[in-house]
Amino acid sequence: MTSIPLRSENRVMSALSVLVIGVMVALGTLVLVGAAAVRHVDLEWRHALADRWTVELETADPAHPPGQPDIEQAILVLRAIPGIADVRSIGHDEVRALLQPWLRDPALTAELPLPVLIDIRLDPQTPPQPAMVTREISTKLPNAKLDDHGAWTRDLLRIAQTGEALGLAFFIAIVLTTTFTIAATARAHLAVNRTEIALLHSIGATDRYIVRQFQAGALRSALIGAFSGGVVAVAVLIAFIQKGSAVAPFVSQFRLDRIDLAILACVPVGAILLTTSVAGLAARSSVRRLP
Repeated sequence: MTSIPLRSENRVMSALSVLVIGVMVALGTLVLVGAAAVRHVDLEWRHALADRWTVELETADPAHPPGQPDIEQAILVLRAIPGIADVRSIGHDEVRALLQPWLRDPALTAELPLPVLIDIRLDPQTPPQPAMVTREISTKLPNAKLDDHGAWTRDLLRIAQTGEALGLAFFIAIVLTTTFTIAATARAHLAVNRTEIALLHSIGATDRYIVRQFQAGALRSALIGAFSGGVVAVAVLIAFIQKGSAVAPFVSQFRLDRIDLAILACVPVGAILLTTSVAGLAARSSVRRLP
């Protein structure tokens, strides 16, 4: 009984299965990598700004920016405020270096009127309140403006959460679409082999045997598709890391931790399990309807 094989699957159907699984693995991997990258960049930037504030020295006349005496006076005032651990002036070269990844053109950064910035490092044990520092600055440094990065970090967190939510929604949509496509392809395979299935069933073949025949074919397609999709995803990531810094400066901060890698490894494994499971369910449903 087990020596009677099922008819070979239609090549177009097999190719479609491989293509669908490969696209699912590639897109799913890239979506999850993107969500992880957004999360890590968000955490890294917010951590870097957690204990640092910035004071900008303004002037009514752009042609006469604050000079070194004004900067030194501001540093003395800020160092005297309780809860501030260190204060330093940010030089124009450092400001240009910070702007360079975004503006690209060195000549443009050289021509820009740069602000006079002072970096404040807070005492992590007893950090001051922004309102208190603002009052102190407004009294002794009327031309200074405090930026505690609160609005920036809140916006960054909101953007990161939105990006992760969209990535998860997109990934779920990919999984659902793939599931329906695999189910439709499995039913088409069963229709092509309906005569052989009926013959095997009539001479006593068990439902489990018939289902396993289709699961074996689905497994082959899943293995090829998962491997192909994984290769494509890795190639796209390598190209993006090498060339993406020209488009997005934060690409240089791209990284994945062990948990991210473990989750990504589950994508091809999940695709294989999903394919074989859906194919098995579709086969059982069809076999049960046989006389």
